Amino acid sequence: MSWRCWGKAREDKDALAFYAASGAVGRTVIAPPNLDAEMTRMLRAGFDATMKDAAFLAEIESTKLEFEPMSGAQLQALVSTSTNVTSAVLQRARTARAE
Repeated sequence: MSWRCWGKAREDKDALAFYAASGAVGRTVIAPPNLDAEMTRMLRAGFDATMKDAAFLAEIESTKLEFEPMSGAQLQALVSTSTNVTSAVLQRARTARAE
């Protein structure tokens, strides 16, 4: 769901999207900065393979927990989008948090 549909003004919508992104980003697997491209590719391939593994998926199903994994590329795009916000959006997010 896009949280941008909830606000009225553009900055409100962007502030909501900024906060919503933290939920997805907060449950990630991360690697150190400046990791070389080949290592990044290998880690992402391993993660993607795990997300398709039948035994892993059966275990997840048994927990009855919400499970919506993102690929590394999707997560990288989300982080890039959520960290490239204007100062007005950051100010709106701070104001909303204080309210």
